[in-house]
Amino acid sequence: MPEVSSKILPNYSDRSFASLRYSKLIEATLRAAIAGVDHNQIESNDIKLPGVMLAALATDDLETARDILRRYDSVNRLPRFVDRGGHTRGVYEGIATLALFECYRRFDLHAPFTPEVRLPQQTFDGDAASHVARAALIAAATNDAASIHNILEKQHAGGSFLTLGSSDNPEPAWYHDLAILHAITTYACSTRDPLALSAVHRGALYVTHEVQPDHASAQPWAVHAMLLYDESLPLADILLHAAGVQSPTTLDGVSILLLADALIALNKIK
Repeated sequence: MPEVSSKILPNYSDRSFASLRYSKLIEATLRAAIAGVDHNQIESNDIKLPGVMLAALATDDLETARDILRRYDSVNRLPRFVDRGGHTRGVYEGIATLALFECYRRFDLHAPFTPEVRLPQQTFDGDAASHVARAALIAAATNDAASIHNILEKQHAGGSFLTLGSSDNPEPAWYHDLAILHAITTYACSTRDPLALSAVHRGALYVTHEVQPDHASAQPWAVHAMLLYDESLPLADILLHAAGVQSPTTLDGVSILLLADALIALNKIK
């Protein structure tokens, strides 16, 4: 892993710091997205439910956030989450864990379950991509520094976390690289770990120069990473537009959750 340079860490004293300007946009988007939503009508295994919960927390609607959190009080493991298309992905468990553990910390509660970080021992290749992304998100949720640093050691100098073979489809790899970067950024904003922040900068530059994120996903994975640095800021606009922030009531549950997590993370680091 390349050495840390203080020159690539965000300038927190800069009043034009991009995250400060975008936080209000994201907050307004979240408020509009969950306004009038009856969370009691959302199934517990719908990824939108933890999304609404985290969005409520991010916009200081603590009563709604706590009401939703109670629905998971007695679980010893999370359900298999689905999106609005009825699909499931390994990363959904990871982002749901992010949402729940942020709420447990805010309400000073003990989590009723202990998520397991299972990192592949082999190279982080295309076959392991989903497992690595899930593990990274859970490690970020639980502030598991050892697992995060294990992932950082695998980051390439160019900024990617995954190693692709000649026959690998780049778009699924981009998706999972964005998910890993999202996790590392959330962790870095929470802990201000200089190694993690340095990795976020490399990852943001990699996405800027090598990835077409709107081809990988229409969801705002790692948008907070893009907002930390001037070089990657144009990509944040692409991610937000692709997610549909211009029409907040149409946002899917994953996008709501990712935006809420990004807002909370940016508020921590600023």
